[in-house]
Amino acid sequence: MELKSLEVGKEFWLFKTNKMLGKDCCVLEVLSDGIFCVSVYLNNMSAKEKKALKNDIIRVKLFRDSDYFILPMFKYGNNLEFSLIFDPLKYIDERKDNMFKSNMVIVVGIESSNGVIETLRYCNMPKRLYLALMVQRDSASKVDGFSEKYNKWVNDLYRRYSDDELWDRGVYVGKMGE
Repeated sequence: MELKSLEVGKEFWLFKTNKMLGKDCCVLEVLSDGIFCVSVYLNNMSAKEKKALKNDIIRVKLFRDSDYFILPMFKYGNNLEFSLIFDPLKYIDERKDNMFKSNMVIVVGIESSNGVIETLRYCNMPKRLYLALMVQRDSASKVDGFSEKYNKWVNDLYRRYSDDELWDRGVYVGKMGE
């Protein structure tokens, strides 16, 4: 299993990309065994942010335009808020078939200045988020050029709304670990 080799204090090697260095952002991916991974990149991560990632309640909302245009959003306590772009059709390897074998999520807090893991947390996603992601995948497979259309939709959202506005417009679907 891929997760056994993730350790606090070690470099984060999954989904390695230089685009995350020095940035504050969040990425939702699926691992080959079907577990979801939320990678939270924070530059100069504070003790308060580490505590939030490790211990605070993670509330989940969805911003949606349809069954296939959805944007999950996570809020860690009252401190951190992230949207999570998720294109279920980008997977062409075994993750495509394993995507919904599990509703488990590993949340990895990464210091983006050096790529080192600062926090690890395992939990399950809320049922309503899990079902929305399943419907998104099934609906997206029927849309020609879905990935391109989805990216345009997300970019348009980011042009029109701030993170706080997106959060306010989202529909609450539960909290991680329920």
